[in-house]
Amino acid sequence: MQMQKENPSAGGRNFIKIFLAIFLLGFCLVQDANAEVSISNLIGTVSDGQQIDIVGNSFGIKNSPAPQLWDTVDNQNTYNGLADMDNVPTTVYELTNNVFPTKYTTSRAQRGFRTAHYYTHGYKASVGWPKNGVGSMDKLYFTFWIKTNMSSFKVDGSPIGTNKFVRIWDDKNGVGTRISFTEYVTTWPILDEGANGGGGTFCYPRPMQIGAWNRVEVSVDATNHSVKMYLNRILMSDGNNFIKYSGTSLPLIPGHIGFDNSGTSYVNPPALDFENLDTDFGEIYVDNAFSRVEICNGNTLASSTHCEIQPVTTWSDNNISFSLNQGTFINGETAYLYVIDENGNQNANGVPIIIGSSAGLAYSISNFTTLVSNWLHVENISDINFDNVVNTKDLGIMMSKWQ
Repeated sequence: MQMQKENPSAGGRNFIKIFLAIFLLGFCLVQDANAEVSISNLIGTVSDGQQIDIVGNSFGIKNSPAPQLWDTVDNQNTYNGLADMDNVPTTVYELTNNVFPTKYTTSRAQRGFRTAHYYTHGYKASVGWPKNGVGSMDKLYFTFWIKTNMSSFKVDGSPIGTNKFVRIWDDKNGVGTRISFTEYVTTWPILDEGANGGGGTFCYPRPMQIGAWNRVEVSVDATNHSVKMYLNRILMSDGNNFIKYSGTSLPLIPGHIGFDNSGTSYVNPPALDFENLDTDFGEIYVDNAFSRVEICNGNTLASSTHCEIQPVTTWSDNNISFSLNQGTFINGETAYLYVIDENGNQNANGVPIIIGSSAGLAYSISNFTTLVSNWLHVENISDINFDNVVNTKDLGIMMSKWQ
């Protein structure tokens, strides 16, 4: 009896298709297991104060999702009842070493959607050390916005004193670790000698924009001996020899936030140099982790010149929730969302969001073909219809003639 060769049946062809689908799914899962930060969906309304949920992969773990301090001034309950130009009470910060009082203002030009911020007039006025357990023995991330009406540089470009925007110390008496960020010099200890172990990076003139809001960022990593300082997204200081003083068990904490003149001047006493200085500042963010969410104006983080920090409420490896801080982005404008993990990794391309619209991702054929090309590294052999492109038309021809 002669055996007949069996032709593939429809059931057999379907089996092969199912097998291929399972294989590809497994391949995708293996790829995802090794993937970097990626975002697959956004849920919510892109308006100031609204909750947005991020779905994706490889966000990492953040044990305390919310920042240690998110002070937009208008969100501090202990300031309820304050009138314009009232002195700020010592409920959020220890107001120390001030010559001029720090004011609560609603009448001065606000930034974005904020309805209040801090204001000082004169050469030495700031908010002091945050209360309520803010600080870290190891990692500290700090950022805030500041605007001044004059530069701390003379006409010839030389500095007038050492005017700090923020100090990061552990011992509030100044005998331990001392990190300072000024408009022209950054200092941090490079020896385990507390206040006497200073080093520094001189970078002047800095790109301080007079009469405009400027974002200051500082990240400190005691374990990896790192200090990074940014002004308006520009890396100004990058130290890898920082040493936290071992003679104290106190945490690093930012303080004297605002404009804190050292009391020295190359021409006049500081009262004469800065008697007409106006300083506006607020949106103070402090955390003991580097993981965070930002919305920016560039489709890559490196190309972005304007970013707004986002106050996170929940964080897991594949889900994040935050309350949108719209900052100075306006309705109808496109911003790009980034998740930054603890190691500084982020989604390679920002996820576009339109301010004032509903969040959510949509994909077109161009997204799919890019994915196929990058994923499978296709060659010309996949150009089934010979139109010099590999796209879904080729995929449709393949599946229609599957055997």
